Amino acid sequence: MTFNSNYSDLIKDYITFKQSLGYAMSNQYHWRDIDRFLLASGEQGSELGITENQFHTWYKKRPNETPRNQYDRACRLRNFSAYLKLLGYDSFHPSHITVPQKKFVPYIFSHDEMERIFAAADSIRSRNAAGSKELSSAIFRILYATGIRVGELTALRLGDIALLNTIPHFKIVNTKTKQDRLVALSPSAAEALRCYLSIRPSSALEAVFLNFKKHPITQGTIYTWFRQILFGANIAHQGKGRGPRVHDLRHTFAVHSLHQMHEQGMDLYCCLPILSKYLGHASLGSTDAYVRLTAEMYPEVLENMSIVSRLIFPEVYDEA
Repeated sequence: MTFNSNYSDLIKDYITFKQSLGYAMSNQYHWRDIDRFLLASGEQGSELGITENQFHTWYKKRPNETPRNQYDRACRLRNFSAYLKLLGYDSFHPSHITVPQKKFVPYIFSHDEMERIFAAADSIRSRNAAGSKELSSAIFRILYATGIRVGELTALRLGDIALLNTIPHFKIVNTKTKQDRLVALSPSAAEALRCYLSIRPSSALEAVFLNFKKHPITQGTIYTWFRQILFGANIAHQGKGRGPRVHDLRHTFAVHSLHQMHEQGMDLYCCLPILSKYLGHASLGSTDAYVRLTAEMYPEVLENMSIVSRLIFPEVYDEA
């Protein structure tokens, strides 16, 4: 795509920079929009840098624009301005952009709540699944320990599992984002899976998890069990559509993992691409929200953010 403002080369460099970090940056029409705005703003001189007036003009709500689209549009220019500052340009960097309120906020379980969930999963009984105790124990430990999606878990085949390797793992294929990946298992999750496989009904089916009719276990069964487990763990459910949801185990894995990597001395700048690949996200944009959730639960994370991280994740640093 061709850009025509004085920032054309810098925009191309910025796109390349973000892609090198794992962001898709696939919709370059967003950047053509910014390029046209900068070209028409009338403030292009020999000195490059986004001015305060330019930013606030760009930030104004457009007709029929949703708050989320306005926020995303503002963040694109804000982050580009942060990139210019990183390169040494005198560029305006707003201290705050109001984040639109989401209808649903992920529930992040505490470590104590996870222990109670495991205890409840270990004692569940169901006439609809052979070895339900071992089955639920394996399922919910795997969901938390790996962060895989429920659909990915129910799609697992026996040939995808490698429990005898030095690092037990399984392969996730045909995923939501079309990105196959290897997922390592924690010792407790691997042991729970071994226990289930030792009592798994014999079947010609390749599906790992089977019900009492030797049919692949469904996501609906897992959702039903999860409500029972929440009750057994004394964790209140807020009602349909309000959670906690099974998918919140994935969110919890991501937040706990980021915090653990921080505790081990890693910077968020380095952590996020690792987590993004592990979760099977198509780009880092899908993983960014976990930085905010981690900062909300563990404020000390922000204290050790490098200057590079603050420019990559400005909304998190400035608004936490």
